[in-house]
Amino acid sequence: MSAQTNTESIADHSKPKKTRAKTSFIWQYFNEEEIEQNGKKITVIKCQVMNNDGPCGVSYQNSGNSTRNAIYHLCTLHNIDKNGKMTEHQETNTIKTYTEKRQKQLRQFLVNWIINDLQPIHIVKNADLKILFKELDPGFIMPCQKSIRNIIDNATSPQLKTLMKNEATSN
Repeated sequence: MSAQTNTESIADHSKPKKTRAKTSFIWQYFNEEEIEQNGKKITVIKCQVMNNDGPCGVSYQNSGNSTRNAIYHLCTLHNIDKNGKMTEHQETNTIKTYTEKRQKQLRQFLVNWIINDLQPIHIVKNADLKILFKELDPGFIMPCQKSIRNIIDNATSPQLKTLMKNEATSN
């Protein structure tokens, strides 16, 4: 580690960030960006596959160790496999890809259903539910449990978080 990097990390009171080599095939199609969300810097990956309207632009929060959502996105929406090849039915694929704004709206509908119907968050891992969503709307990308938790957490007011924490510890 360079002295400058070590000094910078000490100055901003953070641990030096370890980075691994990006070996997944998804990095041929995704760019990594750092954005600010709710006052925090987060890393997102954004799809660069070209559609009729330009780059796809769908983005996912990236914790740095999972490429599963990006692989699923490339496979289901762009028909790109791990060898980087387009599948033979690419030209006939009519799956509509949504903008990130529309994907967020659809994810929020899912979160609302989970909350209002008192479903466990892990319901999004249910194979039958995934099949149902894929049949109803192949353009919707099912979020993972962590994404659902983040959506709920970001929508919860600080006062409600404190109340829930106090209730949880008092019982």
